[in-house]
Amino acid sequence: MLKLLPQLGDMLKATGGSLGKVVQYQGYPEAYQDLAVGRLDYVVNTKLSLDSIVAAKPDVFAVGQAVSQPTYIAWAVAKGNAGLLAVFNEFLAGAKNDGSMHALQKTYFNATFEDLPDHPVANV
Repeated sequence: MLKLLPQLGDMLKATGGSLGKVVQYQGYPEAYQDLAVGRLDYVVNTKLSLDSIVAAKPDVFAVGQAVSQPTYIAWAVAKGNAGLLAVFNEFLAGAKNDGSMHALQKTYFNATFEDLPDHPVANV
């Protein structure tokens, strides 16, 4: 998430705000604890992770607006392993096209991501 903080800084600057002090944590549980007791103003994490913590503790946490452009998680495949890469890409494209990917997303994440790219996105 640290790599995406410049995008948040730009968003805040455009409205007259600033990023403030950035604190790095070894893990999110510690960051959420500090947020809950008022030592932090916000924690930046993925939407799915934030939705999960808010669902577990709706009286303590709330999800704010997006603070960066969409970012997509991908499979890592050893460079040069074209066969395995093709299997993954074919499987993911098929699951997206037949709707099973969205059904699984709904089941496990209680959300679907209809705007996933069809091709790898090389940069953030």
